[in-house]
Amino acid sequence: MNNQFLSLLFKKYLVFIPLLLIQFPLWFGETGWLDVWDKEKNLQILQTNLSNDEKKLMEIRAKVRDFKDGYNSIEEIARYKMGMIKPNEKFLQLIVDKDNESP
Repeated sequence: MNNQFLSLLFKKYLVFIPLLLIQFPLWFGETGWLDVWDKEKNLQILQTNLSNDEKKLMEIRAKVRDFKDGYNSIEEIARYKMGMIKPNEKFLQLIVDKDNESP
């Protein structure tokens, strides 16, 4: 009886141990599932960073195109952002309060 039990136990482990040895690299190996999930998460982060960088690049390209097209964009930036005014010129800036603005 004891010999039969040991034989049955040995047969079970004879099948179970190779299955575990096959599963270990599948889950924990260099190209295992855990590594793939981690790389997918990193890929999503990189894709969001890339889309943000592409938006910034489009804005910079638009500004460069404006600067290449003419003097008007440079003059506009100088007037509105830097407050530069030509000699003998009167510059009026209207500030509209959005709360009191009528439709």
